Amino acid sequence: MTTEERLGELKERIKREAKRKQQTVAQACESCGISTSSLYYWYGHDPSFLGIARLAAHFGCSIDYLWSRTNNRTGYYTPDAVEDALSEVERAVADARRRALGQQR
Repeated sequence: MTTEERLGELKERIKREAKRKQQTVAQACESCGISTSSLYYWYGHDPSFLGIARLAAHFGCSIDYLWSRTNNRTGYYTPDAVEDALSEVERAVADARRRALGQQR
């Protein structure tokens, strides 16, 4: 995805998230301490990381989602994926513990 495409998607996702919260884009920006002129500047230039982070927190989504790095609103990892990863780590730790205890005998 090109930077221009990403900026266009950022604009659409901000609109979508504001609508989800039953706000206008201007209201969402105001809630985050971002001027609408700053937001419109982002659409043609490099956006502010802090501004995107504030909007993501306000909308309850991830920065990666707003920046189109994922289509999952909460980020790359779903709760199920995190639980699966933790289970895998726990199994690996338990296996390592058994091996270590077996070598001590």
